[in-house]
Amino acid sequence: MVIRISKTWYFIGGLGLFIGILSHFVFVGFIDEVFEFIGVLLISGSIICALTGLIIKYIRKKKDLLF
Repeated sequence: MVIRISKTWYFIGGLGLFIGILSHFVFVGFIDEVFEFIGVLLISGSIICALTGLIIKYIRKKKDLLF
């Protein structure tokens, strides 16, 4: 059984990682903290959404509801 994660979640997670790392090296002070927080939100949100999608696909496949 192969269930794939959408490329969108990889892109959003990578974007969050890029924003978090870039802001750490480029900005100083409050702006750095804000961009790091945004990066963490993007990464965690993409992971949660991807895992939720995998769980839904697994349940549908198990019940033969996948079209």
